[in-house]
Amino acid sequence: MKRLATVLVLGGVLAWGTVPASAAVWRDESAGVATTAPEAVADGAAQELLERSGLRLQLESLVARIESEFRLTSAHFEPGALYGRVREAFAGRTEPVQLERALAWFRSPLGQRVVALEVTAAMPGRDEALGAFLGRLDAERPSPERLALLFRLDAAGLATETSLDITLAILRSLVNASELMEPAEVESRLTDLRAWARERMRQASLIGMLFTYQDLTDGELAELTAFVESDAGQWFVNAVSDVVVRAVGRAAEQAAPEIVRSTRWEGPPPLPRDSRLAE
Repeated sequence: MKRLATVLVLGGVLAWGTVPASAAVWRDESAGVATTAPEAVADGAAQELLERSGLRLQLESLVARIESEFRLTSAHFEPGALYGRVREAFAGRTEPVQLERALAWFRSPLGQRVVALEVTAAMPGRDEALGAFLGRLDAERPSPERLALLFRLDAAGLATETSLDITLAILRSLVNASELMEPAEVESRLTDLRAWARERMRQASLIGMLFTYQDLTDGELAELTAFVESDAGQWFVNAVSDVVVRAVGRAAEQAAPEIVRSTRWEGPPPLPRDSRLAE
């Protein structure tokens, strides 16, 4: 089960609040937002939005974990190339009004602060800080209201689902490259694995958000959650989740043969014996 636990952590990078807070606290100022923009201006705004969201650094953290787990350096997972794919795909998903609303928030002092918290939490060498935080949780338990906000944030921000999508995209590519199973069997196994892992990933997401946003007040978390649940927030969250999962999936397909050769891949991990899905 070590392989399963480690691979699930790969997707957990995005469960640390990256998608929700990358879209955070927005106030409706639609009266001052232009409804149209020249193509070049829109593309520049889309690039600025991604840069200000901290997504480039988050992708670097994700790639570092993938390369560490599989002991390889693959050009397909080179952070710059991966980010280039994400940026290109995101530009094709832009909606001018929603983009300007999100960008206005990222330019705000609070937006910059939230992104800074996310980037810091995802940096290498944070295990000690996370361990210390977890050690304080029993004595400093979050309020039910704060937990409720974070569960809403996880659901609306697709943190758990995006993490699962990334993890299973990598596993799918590895299994297909190993040719150990028929395609239908692969999908059946991954469906079972997703069902088993969802609640575990959700708990990992909750812990990650508690750690990442520990310096935010309940009021700030409430504002963040309200945005993510809004139309503009849902546009941004869904667009980012989709393009990141697709980019990682494509890179995994290209890198899978090299990974299988270098790690002597033996197939997907079995489900635990205590799982109702295990045979």
